[in-house]
Amino acid sequence: MFPRIINRYAIEYSLILCYSMMNDLLGADNEKDKSDIKRRYNDNSYLMEFVDYYKSLDVNIYDSLDELTSLFVDITENYKHVKLLKEMLENICNLAENIDIGEAAEEYHKFKKLYENYDGLNRKCIISKVYSLSIEDD
Repeated sequence: MFPRIINRYAIEYSLILCYSMMNDLLGADNEKDKSDIKRRYNDNSYLMEFVDYYKSLDVNIYDSLDELTSLFVDITENYKHVKLLKEMLENICNLAENIDIGEAAEEYHKFKKLYENYDGLNRKCIISKVYSLSIEDD
């Protein structure tokens, strides 16, 4: 089931689907619930509806970057008195306060386009990692 999901959709939707599936399975109380979840994630119409929902979300990179910079500034304000973190937080704060969001958004789009060239490799790495973690002793 997992490789079929991750290979079928764009990697960002595949990862959201896989996370959702694993989260649902971890929250299942019994084997019947787990079986129902597995059946749902094997249903192509459910998967398409799930992906279509995420595609319909209006993600504005400018707003997201603005929110992240505000978050970094808040973090630095809250932890700036921790001696061990002071130097690192000053660098983060300076970056957050001086970032050009338009330039950062442009760099993000360039990176995303470049990253798409490696989708196949990233998919194989993710599948390999999931399988290797599933056979480790806890």
